Amino acid sequence: MSIKSSIHRYFLIVEKIQRSPFPSLDTISLYLAEQGFEISNRTLQRDIEALRIEFNIDLSYNRFERGYFIDRMNSETESAIRFLEVATESEIVLESFKDIKRTMSEVIFENTGALSGIGHLRSLLFAVRSKRVIEFDHENFNTEERKHFVARPYLLKEYQGRWYIYAKIDNIRNPLFFGIDRIDNLVVTDVIFEPENINTKLLDNVVGISLSNEPAIDIILRFTPLQGKYIKALPIHGSQVILEDEDSYLTVRLHIVPNYELKQKILMYGDTVLVVEPAELAKEIEEIHLNSTKLYSLRHSLS
Repeated sequence: MSIKSSIHRYFLIVEKIQRSPFPSLDTISLYLAEQGFEISNRTLQRDIEALRIEFNIDLSYNRFERGYFIDRMNSETESAIRFLEVATESEIVLESFKDIKRTMSEVIFENTGALSGIGHLRSLLFAVRSKRVIEFDHENFNTEERKHFVARPYLLKEYQGRWYIYAKIDNIRNPLFFGIDRIDNLVVTDVIFEPENINTKLLDNVVGISLSNEPAIDIILRFTPLQGKYIKALPIHGSQVILEDEDSYLTVRLHIVPNYELKQKILMYGDTVLVVEPAELAKEIEEIHLNSTKLYSLRHSLS
């Protein structure tokens, strides 16, 4: 088996242990089999030992719970897990464990503190392509409420390093996005569904995953020269058009729905961007900045 395949298997093992309370060897083996890796418990134990030795991921066995857990989550452990994730997703070529150690010493990975749930990607993509009903448990990010869903999947979308499944639920008018990193107990059933005429054009009019039936509007943004270079190199949205490219500023137009993610992106640019139009969005962004100023004024009064 290739080192690339082993890396993928290692990542799935870590992902299962991260997301399940003290999974046993049999539970982990079943999860691997669902992802196309059928191995013996003896091989699985060797994999767990390799994760300890080669990646310094401290996997321990709890005799009382009769399952595995990650004993310590520190920056080194998080970097190792992130490496496994990136190596699984990307085309990083590794020929031996020596290459792994060398690569980990040469590359700094962003530690997001959460896995992207890529172990579900293969199964979900199969469900989307074959029009199969799926069942899963999902934890709401805001309320932390856990619910069971039966859904009809239509497509997958990546946004800011996380994957989402766009799926239709009975008795809910429009499809919803579910973060696959918050999905557990995924089952791809044998039930084939007849696709509805879903208006996926809504996805073209937004940044991120917050959908709206509101029409897209023209939004004009003006950037400082330096920030403008980044905006030209990495456009905010596919509809972006440059209106003015001067020495002192860059002005662009987006035809887009001003959803939550777009507003967060504008705020992220801080004092390097000005919302020119529409006036309502400009006022909303201005009020957020004023409220932020009040918070810092309060901080200064407390010091």
